[in-house]
Amino acid sequence: MRKRLAALLMAAAPLPAAAQPALDPAALDLARVLMAQDPSLHGADPGRVRSRIENILLREPGACNPSLSDCRLAAAAAVDRHAAAFLQEELARQERINAWLLADTLRPEEMARFAGFLRSPEGTRLVMALGLLRDNDRTGRRRRELERMMERTEPAALASARAEFRRQSRNIAAAPPR
Repeated sequence: MRKRLAALLMAAAPLPAAAQPALDPAALDLARVLMAQDPSLHGADPGRVRSRIENILLREPGACNPSLSDCRLAAAAAVDRHAAAFLQEELARQERINAWLLADTLRPEEMARFAGFLRSPEGTRLVMALGLLRDNDRTGRRRRELERMMERTEPAALASARAEFRRQSRNIAAAPPR
C-alpha cells in the first residue's frame, strides 16, 4: 500500500511546466500494468540504485575524501537509510518515462483498452511472450531524452541522503582540490 501511495504521489508531484510534458492518465495506467507484469521495465535494480546514490554523495562539492574508509562508511550509512525511498522514487520515475513512451505512439482510448486486456490472463501471457518496450534505436533515443529531462529534477530522498552524509562526514578530511 505504501509503495502505491508513494508512486501515486510521485506521479502527481508537480514539476515546472517546462520540465515535463503533460501525461495522460491512461498512459500512466498502462505503464503501471506493463511494469507490474514485466520487471525488466523497471530499470531500477536495488544494487545500481545504491551505488548511484553513493557515487552522487561522494562526488558532492566539498565532500570528504572518498579514498578514506570513514568517508565511504559515512556515505554507505546515508545510503542504507535512504535507498528504499530513493528506489520508490526511481520506480515512479520509470513509470512516468514508460507512460510518455506509450503516449508517443498510442491514443488514450487505445491505452485504456490495452490496459484492460493486459490485466486478463491472456494479456499477461502476451506481455511475457513479446517482451514489450524493449529498447530499440527509436525507443532508446526517446527514453534517453526523457531520462535527461527527468534528471533535472532531484528526488527528495537524495536530498535527505545528502544532508545525512554531510552531517556524518563533517569531521572527515576533505578531498584535495583538483
